[in-house]
Amino acid sequence: MDGSPETTNLLLGIMATVSVVQMLVLVVAAVVVYRQVVKVRSLLQEYERRHVEPLSAKANEILNAVQGVTERVGQESERADASLRNALNLVDETTNKVRVNVRSTLSVAAAVVEAARAVVEAFAGGGRRSRPRPKAADDAP
Repeated sequence: MDGSPETTNLLLGIMATVSVVQMLVLVVAAVVVYRQVVKVRSLLQEYERRHVEPLSAKANEILNAVQGVTERVGQESERADASLRNALNLVDETTNKVRVNVRSTLSVAAAVVEAARAVVEAFAGGGRRSRPRPKAADDAP
């Protein structure tokens, strides 16, 4: 090959033609890819419409039902808690009343026993002085 301008022009022409062919191939590839993307997008939308939306609706129904049950359980729990508190308060009140009644009854019984003992000693002992009775823990002043 000699360095003539005709050979150089021929090589430049071949390179330009190859560049144009490459550009055409790239444009055609871009168009094909774009069409495939549009097709895939429409398939995905159709799939979503057929499968995802019904499943989503069912899931929302289930979640709404669970929320309703949760609210009912919370209300019932609050009611049970209030009932238990009322019952415990009644037990405390009753316990306090029983304690007061038992103490007062025991005090009266102790006074009667003490009076009976004093009477017996007075009649039987003939004037001896009775010993003071020891103080119990409940008789603290």
